[in-house]
Amino acid sequence: MAYVSIGDMAQSFRFRQHNQQLKTTLAQLTDEVASGVQQDIGAALKGEFTSYSGLVASIARLDAYAQSASVTGTFLSVMQATLGTIQDQTAEFGATLISVRQEGDTAALDAAAQDGAQRFSAVVTALNTQAGGRYVFSGMDTATRPLTGPDEILTALSTAVSGLSTAEEILTAVNDWFAAPAGAGGYGDLAYQGSDSPLAAQRVSDAVSVSAGVTANDERLRGMLQGLALSALVAKGMVPSDPALRSQLLDASGRQVMSASSALTSARTEVGVAEAAVSAARTRNSAERTSLETARLGMVAADPYDTSTALKAVQTQLETLYALTSRLSGMHLTDYL
Repeated sequence: MAYVSIGDMAQSFRFRQHNQQLKTTLAQLTDEVASGVQQDIGAALKGEFTSYSGLVASIARLDAYAQSASVTGTFLSVMQATLGTIQDQTAEFGATLISVRQEGDTAALDAAAQDGAQRFSAVVTALNTQAGGRYVFSGMDTATRPLTGPDEILTALSTAVSGLSTAEEILTAVNDWFAAPAGAGGYGDLAYQGSDSPLAAQRVSDAVSVSAGVTANDERLRGMLQGLALSALVAKGMVPSDPALRSQLLDASGRQVMSASSALTSARTEVGVAEAAVSAARTRNSAERTSLETARLGMVAADPYDTSTALKAVQTQLETLYALTSRLSGMHLTDYL
């Protein structure tokens, strides 16, 4: 009988090759035991990828919606919080201003006017807030700050009332300035710097798109700024110093702020409806994704018993190979002479 001998180097190479194969199989089976998913997807699906690919695509789409819903939800949350802050800061101010004016206390009126000026600055600052690096009240142009600074706005407004001597004239000029559209030299040009178009609706599910349509150019916010600006004009001496005229302007300021504060409720309701839509969409998307992920995993799941059995077999083979290699490496010719 003829024997085919294998040289030491060839034998060593075969041992190393077999060792590497066993290690690769061991790592694969270990991952399958840990994850419960077969590593060889093609083998698990027997080459039928259509249904599996559809599930993967649907899950990816839901993940994209989840990202959109997260960003949109944060944006709306900041918008809602800002509107709430503005309303909280002005809810009682209008009534207080009217009450002080009726009492006729000049010092109290001056203090109220100063308070109004501070609230005007606070509201302008609030409307320039950002969420995720985007200006919330700038409409489509989220990279641009919606309003210029409070001092710049008042300076521009003071030009519109310069030379006017009666409360009626000043109130008309202020109203016209805040109502002026872009191109007319008023609020739309000298105060509001954002887009005339609201932020585009963001799709958060297959069937739901949500928009955040409140901008600093919204008439409800312009109304609030107009009321507070009247107090600021008085506080900063930008109108005649006649006590009766100043008293009339502060009374008008209080009434305007009260009206605008009520109008802000509708704006907050709009944002609240959008927030609820995003929340509902996120809940539905999450439930659907869980269902699809369960179906996907079911198609490529590794049988726990079979995988554990195969893992033990590979471990045994690897241990045997190590033992054999160790024994062969310890052999010497003198042991057999």
